[in-house]
Amino acid sequence: MFNLIAVIFSIVLVIALGVAAFYYGGEAYSTKTQETDYAEIVNGASQIKAAMEMYRVRNGEYPGGIEDAVLGVSATEELLSRLVAEDYLSGVPRGNWTIVDMAIQRELTDVQQCLNVNRIAGLNTDLAPNGCPPCTDPEFFSWPACENI
Repeated sequence: MFNLIAVIFSIVLVIALGVAAFYYGGEAYSTKTQETDYAEIVNGASQIKAAMEMYRVRNGEYPGGIEDAVLGVSATEELLSRLVAEDYLSGVPRGNWTIVDMAIQRELTDVQQCLNVNRIAGLNTDLAPNGCPPCTDPEFFSWPACENI
């Protein structure tokens, strides 16, 4: 009987500790996820930019891509494929990337992720329409996150 009471008490104690950790540590977990998103975006863009710069140094011009809507190939997809094929990149960083006039941006999952990434970057999200700037606005090309409108 004592063993049964000890087991039940142990189970209740573990559940209580789990609930307390989730309640008090929940914000820390979500903040770390947002910081990880930011780091992943900045690192991916830095890798692509460095590969493009290395291409320019070796070839005298930046790599370009030719959009082919019929084949469903964007200029960015072709450009990234060329950088990988010619060993300037070991692989395309995770995500859907857009490169327009040397502005390197990654598509985000939602507006909240955009707001979080820009906030962590230290930018005032009140300056942007709806808190997340449009990717086509040159005023916000230096921001790490934007949304396609």
